[in-house]
Amino acid sequence: MENLKKIVRAFKSVKVLVVGDLVLDKYIYATTSRVSREAPILVLEEDFVEYKLGGGGNTVRNFKDLGVQVNILSVVGEDEEGEKIKNLLVDSGIPDSMILKTKKFKTPLKTRVLAGETNTRKQQVFRIDRGKRTDNLPKKFFEILDSIYKDYDVIIFSDYGYGISSYKVLKKLKKNKSDLPPIFVDSRFELFKFKSITTATPNITEAYESANLKIKNNNLQRVGKKLLAITQADAILITLGSEGMYLIERNLNEYKIPIFGDRNIVDVTGAGDTVISVFASSWVIAKNFFKAAILSNVAGALTVMKAGASTIAMEELINGINKYKDKISELFKRYS
Repeated sequence: MENLKKIVRAFKSVKVLVVGDLVLDKYIYATTSRVSREAPILVLEEDFVEYKLGGGGNTVRNFKDLGVQVNILSVVGEDEEGEKIKNLLVDSGIPDSMILKTKKFKTPLKTRVLAGETNTRKQQVFRIDRGKRTDNLPKKFFEILDSIYKDYDVIIFSDYGYGISSYKVLKKLKKNKSDLPPIFVDSRFELFKFKSITTATPNITEAYESANLKIKNNNLQRVGKKLLAITQADAILITLGSEGMYLIERNLNEYKIPIFGDRNIVDVTGAGDTVISVFASSWVIAKNFFKAAILSNVAGALTVMKAGASTIAMEELINGINKYKDKISELFKRYS
């Protein structure tokens, strides 16, 4: 256990660049009032509104709270939402110097309405998404990326489908270069288009869709091997929700990591961002996918017990190692 704790404490020496789609998450908290007399719809009374960093912004928050040195390169629109994102980054202690604003893009917005009775936990009742993909990134975006990539231990592509962090960006970055740092990919819809990467962290649905296989086949080795071939990655980590994780490496070593903690999950929102943050940070220090997967599994178990898109602090992760030390020891014995 001390070895894992040592890895976590070394996070502060890691330098990460996130190339990510930034999303503004708007939370509207409301109290259930009544059913309308005009139609069978619920009437809610607004309590308050809260704004949070979503998409790649939540990934950056996770790195920051882990003590990692992190920066983000992205594009937002010249709109109120884009300005709110920049302010939220600064308030979180994250530089906004590489957040470019353009009139050709509208900042993605996700509005979540959470409702419930007074003195009860609010539950999300619906969500409204606004945002379209762009392939028209400013020239300065690529100029910055080309000038700074050598400064980081790892680059995270946090791809939510808005075009800022697409496979096209990676392809352009890789052109005529042989000195790129490791590339970790979290892509919602286009993992199968990313090539020659270090690793990726799809959830089970994303994994099967990227491998063009039906999830009902339930053959993790098959989907893992196919994703390794498609992406030419060194490893693939598939998150399985309440079933834990599945890791397969290029040499076809396989690891099935069961869920740590309670299966009665509170909220999975943003859990993938926590997983890739801990997975990447741990791998930079340990250069071991298995140890990195165990630590990210601990982090995932902790974050899904929190409401909303949450993060994990370094000390929380260390406490989690202590909490789940018996299960961790069993895994090391099984795969030693």
